[in-house]
Amino acid sequence: MNDSSRPCLLPRIIGGPQAETLPEGCSPLIDGGSLPCPGAVTRLEAISGLDEDGEPLRIRSWSAAYAEQALALRAKGADLLLAEGIRSVPEARAVVLGARQAGVPVLLSAELDDEGCTPEGIPFAAILASVQHLGAAAVGFRCGGDRIDTLAILGQHAAYATVPLMPVLRSRERSPEEVKRHATQALKAGADLFLLGPRITASQREAAAQAVAEFSPEEQVIPLEEDLLFMACEAEAFFLPDGGLTFSEPIPCQYDMGPDILAAEATGCDVLSIYVDSPEDAEYFADNAHMIRLPVCIISHDEIALESALMEYNGRAFVDLQSELPDSELYTLARGYGAVVL
Repeated sequence: MNDSSRPCLLPRIIGGPQAETLPEGCSPLIDGGSLPCPGAVTRLEAISGLDEDGEPLRIRSWSAAYAEQALALRAKGADLLLAEGIRSVPEARAVVLGARQAGVPVLLSAELDDEGCTPEGIPFAAILASVQHLGAAAVGFRCGGDRIDTLAILGQHAAYATVPLMPVLRSRERSPEEVKRHATQALKAGADLFLLGPRITASQREAAAQAVAEFSPEEQVIPLEEDLLFMACEAEAFFLPDGGLTFSEPIPCQYDMGPDILAAEATGCDVLSIYVDSPEDAEYFADNAHMIRLPVCIISHDEIALESALMEYNGRAFVDLQSELPDSELYTLARGYGAVVL
């Protein structure tokens, strides 16, 4: 474990070769109405994840729709995007991949209840693990609970966050002194910047700015955890040791993978091994991955098949080092999609 506190320096570089950074000069106080950064910045409008027949969109199509919107905003001068109300891992990944295609950094804010889950029951940890190595500039949340719930959620995730954490700072008719105290507590618990709620007053904003200005990163009470692998599937997050994991026998991809997935999970293994032999296999994998409730390791000897599987997998996956692909290609693909070569 790293015994140093998490730095709160902006701009902050996000892990991975495709990652974006916050624009230079970006304030640690983000106004949800007019973001205080150089150039034009704006919200991304939410795009439905269903097609015209009501079927879920593939990430490739969903992210392309976000990329089109992000490119249009970039053409108007936007240098920072904000996506609010994130409710699922697929939505978060579609936003980040779309913004990445447009070359514009994006901040994500998930909608959470007092236990740290979205309305669909997805834990914040699954969203954070899935996008922080994919290129998100910051990941945050709006908590439906109270101040204590917000601090608890920060405390539970700060040790595993490699990107700035961004809770929403709401007015709730608090005095400036209360806002400053709340902001300081959040910074100590792991917050790096704040998304200001719509009813924040000028005096409350000034109080929050004072808290940020007076805070030292050394005051953060939760050090980074470097000994565990922070992984995710679509519905869960996993905190795994770096070694000693047990893997299932490779599961072949086919139209209905449900029985094989259930049988492999019933063996008590730590990780499901999925054999992706072709681009068609990657499509089958994408259609069945929503059933998986364990970490996934993708085995592939085909570059196109591996990239397709990594693109469509909603989570953070392992990639098998025993692939016949050259190491340079294998590691490049893994880094590009936030995966871990093992």
